[in-house]
Amino acid sequence: MNPRTLVGRAAQVRMLREALTRAAGGAFTIVEISGEAGMGKTRMLSVLADLATSAGLPVHSGRATEFEQGVPYGCLTDLLPSNPATPGGCYAGLRSLLSGAALLLDDLHWADSASLELVEHLIRKPPPGPNLIAVAFRSGQAQPGVSAAIGRHAGAAARIVLPPLTENEAGPLLGDLPAGHRAMVVAAGAGNPLYLHTLRELSSRTLSALTASSADLDRAAPGAHPALAGLAAEVAARPAPVRRVAEATAVIGGHVTLDLLTDVTGLTSTQVGAAIDDLHRIRVIDADGPRPGFRHPLIRAAVLELTGPARRTEIHAGAARHLRRRHGPRHLIAHHYERSAQSGDEEAAEILAGAGVAYAHRAPAQAARWLGAALRVMPDHEEYAEKRAFVALWHARALCRSGRLLESRATLDGLRQGPLRRQAEMFSVVVARQLGDFAEAAALLERRLDNQGGFDAGTEVKLRIELATIEVFREDAAAATDHAGQALKLLADGCGHRPGLTASAQVLHALGSIYGGDLPSARRGLTAAARTVDAVGDGDLRAEVEIVAPLVLAEIWLGRLSEAERHLHRVRRMLELLGPHHAFPYLLIFDAAWNVRTGQLTTALTMAEDAAEAARRIGSPELEAMAEVVRLRPLLWTAGPAAASEAATRLAHRDRPRSAAWSRMARLSHAQIRLFAGDPAGCLTLLGQDEWPAHQPLTVARHAFRALAHARIRAPARAAGPGSARAAGPGSARAAGPGSARVSDPAPARMAGRGGARAPARAEGDPAISGLAAAWAEVHRAEAVAIVSGLDYEIALAGYIRGYVAFRAGSGQPGAILAAAERFASARAPVEQAICLHLAGNVHQRAGHPAKAGRAHDAARAGYAAAGADWLGTTLPEPAPGLTVREREIVELVAEGLSNKEIAGRLFLSARTVESHLRRVFIKLDVRSRTGLIRRLDQA
Repeated sequence: MNPRTLVGRAAQVRMLREALTRAAGGAFTIVEISGEAGMGKTRMLSVLADLATSAGLPVHSGRATEFEQGVPYGCLTDLLPSNPATPGGCYAGLRSLLSGAALLLDDLHWADSASLELVEHLIRKPPPGPNLIAVAFRSGQAQPGVSAAIGRHAGAAARIVLPPLTENEAGPLLGDLPAGHRAMVVAAGAGNPLYLHTLRELSSRTLSALTASSADLDRAAPGAHPALAGLAAEVAARPAPVRRVAEATAVIGGHVTLDLLTDVTGLTSTQVGAAIDDLHRIRVIDADGPRPGFRHPLIRAAVLELTGPARRTEIHAGAARHLRRRHGPRHLIAHHYERSAQSGDEEAAEILAGAGVAYAHRAPAQAARWLGAALRVMPDHEEYAEKRAFVALWHARALCRSGRLLESRATLDGLRQGPLRRQAEMFSVVVARQLGDFAEAAALLERRLDNQGGFDAGTEVKLRIELATIEVFREDAAAATDHAGQALKLLADGCGHRPGLTASAQVLHALGSIYGGDLPSARRGLTAAARTVDAVGDGDLRAEVEIVAPLVLAEIWLGRLSEAERHLHRVRRMLELLGPHHAFPYLLIFDAAWNVRTGQLTTALTMAEDAAEAARRIGSPELEAMAEVVRLRPLLWTAGPAAASEAATRLAHRDRPRSAAWSRMARLSHAQIRLFAGDPAGCLTLLGQDEWPAHQPLTVARHAFRALAHARIRAPARAAGPGSARAAGPGSARAAGPGSARVSDPAPARMAGRGGARAPARAEGDPAISGLAAAWAEVHRAEAVAIVSGLDYEIALAGYIRGYVAFRAGSGQPGAILAAAERFASARAPVEQAICLHLAGNVHQRAGHPAKAGRAHDAARAGYAAAGADWLGTTLPEPAPGLTVREREIVELVAEGLSNKEIAGRLFLSARTVESHLRRVFIKLDVRSRTGLIRRLDQA
């Protein structure tokens, strides 16, 4: 019987065939295979490879290994260039290779971080053409990033779980074994195909002894299972040359070759070949391929346990020397030196440092390990001081890029008095910015700028640009524009052609102008910046790609959404080839913001979550907080105030973000959530009485939310009829667009009768009067700022809140509200447009125009649905049974608390007629009493 026969997996193979059918048909397809060690994941991938080949898809395979997790791109070694640290080489090359092909990756739970990032990137941004990616990992050991990426393609993912085989399913694996031996194999194998294969080869005496030594075979740890112990015992009993080859193969791993084994073991090639044949015969090593390898990682682990630590170090050292003589891959040489180099080994230190520098951008986690190892073995005497400082600086950079910011800062602190103190200070700024320590970053830069000796104008330009960036985060508009302006002057005075730096300075100057409320200057600067960026080639822009993020933010604020979309598309295309980059979180944040503005809420949430994950990966709590800020509004609109409040509160408790500008945005979003949650006082507390820049776009939103909050602080009343002011903004009694509340409105009806005559005026000092007075004051402030800005979005927002407050006051013109909706449409803000239509429907409904109300509400409902604003859709009133004009008049007076006799007197009817109308209303609205009617109106 072929030991590789696949049995008991008919259902799983059927899922593989279905996945291949989808892939061959042109769709991107994911296959995820999970199971305990030895359950046949590798064999399933082998079957998938055969099926893919039959379907005409080229197959590329890789496998991660437990003991090479420090080798960058270890599971993709055979698919990448010999030097995968080449910028863009691995990502662009692998995407090209996999177009129209299948990639099968085994044991991904052991993959190194660089491989995982690349695989995650390929799944999120699959190559063009029909292709398939399959990953296999042990149960419960899925990598979170890869799993999240697979979750993006739920409809295209086949998730295959391999359970233990039943005794009947295991039958074909056991052949014609004697009954007694068969029973022992079944009992010890626990349905695990690897154990069953291995145990059936052992003698009855050995099997009996192993069975007796394990009191609980079902729960034995995989590495300690009797089947593996038996194989390890057989290897230990082999002659010395066979043991030496087995040990070297176990230590060296997947890149072992015959000549490498010959060199490391000190045996002849004939002896090595004979040893491999012997190990193959006892089914420890599989020698059918170009390289000998263990049949299963668990077998390798069992043999490695036989190899003492001193022997392992010796093998690593021999492998490093062999690969260096043969000019082998740098990352493999570094891998072996890391595990074998001794203190004072200058050659090893040089190799480790060189590999660390080469991989600092592409695989920073591994680079940090190698650079740390180089510092550990580098000679510690004075003539090495500058070289140690150089390696330590790169170590700090690698630590930063791998998310270990505090360790990076500690390393940089130790370098500030050494020969590379200036470089250490400059990189300390990067670390401080990612940690949100903007004051520290500014102090470092200003101190460096004050000490102007020793650097040229080009260096000053970079310092000014970095300072402008910090001041933008701190919302010091004057300082930001000053530094950016001085940088532009230096560039114009002859610093050479540096389009990337020029674009950076122009963008920061424009953004500073926006924060300062100088929008004409911002428009001019942004036009120049966009022109410069568009003229820069991808190669030059790559070094300054981080500047695209604030460029997009400024374009969104100034309503240049098409330009923002074009720049985002360009940078997405660049990063698909480059892979993860330190600017990735910034770009995802502003990509999410663009999607929020244009009403693509599901995409916005996904991108914000991706941005937060990317920020966590580089260890930046500040960037993670920025991503969470962008997530709040779409979360509110899609999931409602409960979910959004939880997220906002969590963010507030973390005291993030520390950036003044982003802190304002966080407060605005949180204030909006409080309004929707029925807490206008909480909204006002968040927005406070502190001064905001006079003409900044954010200031319009602040006045708007304060107006909405003041308008909702009204005197209590018992009820109001359908079509009365039970709610303001969208959602009769439920929500009101930017800054409403999903609660019953405590305001009484301000309108009575079909003509909408105003209710009697209230006494001076009434809270309703004072609330509306404050609301109107905020409306006027918002309008003043919006008109000066000339921005469609802000003008539409001011128009919306004017209509909202008027509605709350008992008046309101639907025409003006619809005009705001049209302006939101021109600003490409479909969610806000739908919110206006919602309010217009409420105004029509209260005015006694049900047909117009229905049309407006239907349009709002369609707008919410198109944007994915599911929760906002629930705030719309359900289509109510048609009430006559007279019935509506009576219902509104019931809502004001009038008795039947009082209603009759008001409408010049008899009390009996009022009772008849109310009975019909009760039937239409499915209620039984005036109390039930009021409750129904509260819920409408």
